[in-house]
Amino acid sequence: MKNKKKYLNTLIAPTVLFTTALHADSLNEAITNGKISGDVSIRYESRHFDHEIGTYYQNTAYVVPSVGINYDTASYNGFSVSAGFRAYTALWEDDKDAITTYGKGDAEDRIGETNGNDKLAKLYLQYQNSGFNIQIGRKDIAWGTKDWLSKINDGIFTTYELDNFTLEALYTQRRGRVYVHELFPMAEINNGDGMYHAAATYAINNNYKIKAYGIEAEHSHTTYGGKLFTHHTFDNALTINSMWHYMNTSEDLLDDDTDLVEITLGGSYEGYSLTYGFVKNDTNNGFGSADDYGEIIVPFEEGDVMYEADATTHYLMLSKNVYDVSLTALYGITEYGTQNYKSSEFNLWASYNFTDNISLSIAYAVTNEDSNDVNYSDMQQLGATLAYSF
Repeated sequence: MKNKKKYLNTLIAPTVLFTTALHADSLNEAITNGKISGDVSIRYESRHFDHEIGTYYQNTAYVVPSVGINYDTASYNGFSVSAGFRAYTALWEDDKDAITTYGKGDAEDRIGETNGNDKLAKLYLQYQNSGFNIQIGRKDIAWGTKDWLSKINDGIFTTYELDNFTLEALYTQRRGRVYVHELFPMAEINNGDGMYHAAATYAINNNYKIKAYGIEAEHSHTTYGGKLFTHHTFDNALTINSMWHYMNTSEDLLDDDTDLVEITLGGSYEGYSLTYGFVKNDTNNGFGSADDYGEIIVPFEEGDVMYEADATTHYLMLSKNVYDVSLTALYGITEYGTQNYKSSEFNLWASYNFTDNISLSIAYAVTNEDSNDVNYSDMQQLGATLAYSF
């Protein structure tokens, strides 16, 4: 209760400050000049396993339409407010009685209608001024933007840009998912103690950039990591880039600390983009506690074996636009565990815009699991989303 009250105070106080700073007339102007956006989407997904294992690795198929509405006020003296919600309903389920991850029925495997089928996707106060940005409330942390943190978070998020430096600091209290393809209830982070995250990025020049980050989850783990980014362009046609990443986690709840190495090498030429990736996680802990609240390492639709201890993954990703269709193919092999199990996965993503407002995206995944590992089964998954955005 104490933590919850403290967190509510951090949200309410800035909101009062916002309304006081704007005054009545300015507040009305900021509201009337705001922007409404959203989408009406319909999501289909099916998963088929050679043999079912538990409530997660089981055959499911469903269709779930949803509506998302967003409202963003105009900025006044650097202040603005953003709000958004999404409402869902299960239109069709292949098995309405299946016991799945979050309830009963195939759709509950991804769309967990815990405490209702409409959710607040975002609600935050933002202040921007001279390279400084602070957001307080609920917001989406886009995949790939924060190390070891993703999805919808309740917290305080700050960024400061100065010359070649970018400094980031945040505190997050709760995390969940409110998307077209998945709805997971908001849950407390670190048993209500939350998590702190800080990062500093320095652009040495146009070709090299370094980043250091630290994460503190009290009574759970402390994570430090560093990254080196390289980028080179040749004759304005060929680009070559790389990323070198090392992470170490001091574990409070596990017997051993955790280490991880990640390398990506990529390039693009005449519309083709190719990336090679290598990931080696910890021999004893896998990703350890670092991935408790998200990660930006696993590129696959499934990729569950990458979380196993002593996993080594190699993958290749190729992207190209063909006749206005955006295509990406991914193939990877993971060896893991003391038994040297081997798993492979192939993914294909395709997206097409029929108009400026209507789009279709399709994702296909197939895994080939090691027959000696009874914890996994070969799988085929197909997901498709048709959306009208406004």
